[in-house]
Amino acid sequence: MNITITDSLYRSNVLIVGDGNTGKTTFLKKVVDDALKSGYVVLLFDSVTEHQQKSILVHCKNIYSDYQEIISPDKSQIMLRQKYNYEYPYQLICNAIEKQLYLFDVSKYLEEGYLYDDIQQRNEIRHYYKVLAFQCLNIMLNIIDKRKTVVVTDEVEFIPQFSEVIMKYNNNGCYFVSALRNMDSCGQAINNLFYKFDFNELKIKQ
Repeated sequence: MNITITDSLYRSNVLIVGDGNTGKTTFLKKVVDDALKSGYVVLLFDSVTEHQQKSILVHCKNIYSDYQEIISPDKSQIMLRQKYNYEYPYQLICNAIEKQLYLFDVSKYLEEGYLYDDIQQRNEIRHYYKVLAFQCLNIMLNIIDKRKTVVVTDEVEFIPQFSEVIMKYNNNGCYFVSALRNMDSCGQAINNLFYKFDFNELKIKQ
């Protein structure tokens, strides 16, 4: 099994799954670097920025200087409804100079969730980072317009509403390259939208 980074990679949704240290984030870094060099707008969503050495978002901040960074806001600015002109980070992005690289740090509420021993409380807090990612993707549809774009996500779980926004991106010719530890966190509607590659198998073959 092999995934080659060519222009054709950005013409379908690709989901790579695998345990830690199987090369998922390293592969995503190469995808981002190649996409930028090829003239794509890159929307990068990272939920593991606290791991400085492994974070793809931290990597991009160290390598590139011209980017727009979006961080997790207060919970009051995270909402699951489609009123783009009022949702975070609409005004922040609109007031910025047009960029080729947009960095979305959605790690805050994922990490905050680990502070709770109660599973229900933990999941309620963690839900905010998923909604924030969905919210930002909705807003960016209006911002990127017809610019050729690739969306890269590292360890961002997809809530069911993602299937609709993913299809909207696909209809505009924009596709996703995503990494997760396993596919169990995605519903069937999401799974059906992605070609899947198991990096655990790749590691064994190497």
